[in-house]
Amino acid sequence: MLDCENDWRPLLDALDTIARKGQIAQFWLRDDDAVAASRALARFKGLCLEHATPVLLAVIPHHLQPCLGAEVESWAGAAIATHGFAHINHCLLYTSPSP
Repeated sequence: MLDCENDWRPLLDALDTIARKGQIAQFWLRDDDAVAASRALARFKGLCLEHATPVLLAVIPHHLQPCLGAEVESWAGAAIATHGFAHINHCLLYTSPSP
């Protein structure tokens, strides 16, 4: 179970230090395994646009649906990166079974 007070403490301390110096922390977000437009992606897009937060969409090309392009086309601050081709763990294909 996540202990918000302790697990996030290093990040919160770093953000406090930045604030004390009068600086502003800059963030970007990553949406992992994007393949299609969805309600969740639309909500994520809305939040990112509302808060002017850049986002990296890690897209799986083999499973990509054309509707994702339409969703991203008008998304200012969104970038796309390839997240593998088919999201297959190739290591398992070449690993010998343990005795």
